[in-house]
Amino acid sequence: MLDKLFYPKPEIAAILALVDIKIIISDYFKIPSHIPISIIFGILVVVVIQSTLGKKISKGSKRLDENYVP
Repeated sequence: MLDKLFYPKPEIAAILALVDIKIIISDYFKIPSHIPISIIFGILVVVVIQSTLGKKISKGSKRLDENYVP
């Protein structure tokens, strides 16, 4: 599944950073559980859209093709 995504490392880093921040500030502020879940879902949606559009652009672009010789 991860091989189909163009940007898995930034996605995982963003989700882990969000979880870490929530753990750190949970002692000081009460955060409803639906907020981090919504943010994680939003990150996943953005990455899937970027990967889908990125594949379509790379298929149509000769500059991004590794075998292209002008």
